[in-house]
Amino acid sequence: MIEEGEPLEPRDLFYYGRELFYHKQYEYAICVLKKFLKEPDGWIENRLDSCLVLSYCYQASGNDQHALEILFHSFMSDIPRAEICCEIGKIFFMKQNFSMAAHWYHQALLAPDNSQNGGFYIPDCHNFIPFLQLCVCLDKSGMHKEAFEFHRKARTLKPEHPSVIQNQIYFHEDSGILQKNAADRINPLQSVALRYILYCFPGTILQLHS
Repeated sequence: MIEEGEPLEPRDLFYYGRELFYHKQYEYAICVLKKFLKEPDGWIENRLDSCLVLSYCYQASGNDQHALEILFHSFMSDIPRAEICCEIGKIFFMKQNFSMAAHWYHQALLAPDNSQNGGFYIPDCHNFIPFLQLCVCLDKSGMHKEAFEFHRKARTLKPEHPSVIQNQIYFHEDSGILQKNAADRINPLQSVALRYILYCFPGTILQLHS
């Protein structure tokens, strides 16, 4: 279709742009997805997804400012989605602007559940990821007790997640907060076991240790 010079339908533009992104053709993906966003008939779920993918492309190209701008542009299509808020939070987190990052992770927790829309939806962005990231943001801001509460919430959802295990070790060894709650304590043998798990399963989302 493209080789024959035929114009693509909005839905085809969307999927073509995503394929370009998956193949790391970021410049072309940006052009195609921006063209899709100009189409008046694009499905709202695809439009929101396009904004997120465009932000990935801009970040991969080293342009965080444009990444933020396209994420904010998504607010013109619908109420801020948790997925978008988490991505905005991540950009500020990577810049070590923890107060701004925390704000957007809080917004993700307030976002409506749109799982019934049949499109743009990432379940972890509505609970686990904000809990995990707020734990770090608040800890970095000196709010250790509040950070620990978000750690507990993340641990309730995914106790075996490597980042949750890492944070459990951190609070046990560095903060002493766990000593106030017997249910959360880990003994030295458990600590060794947790470190072994981390060694075997690297690549955590975040780590509180410097």
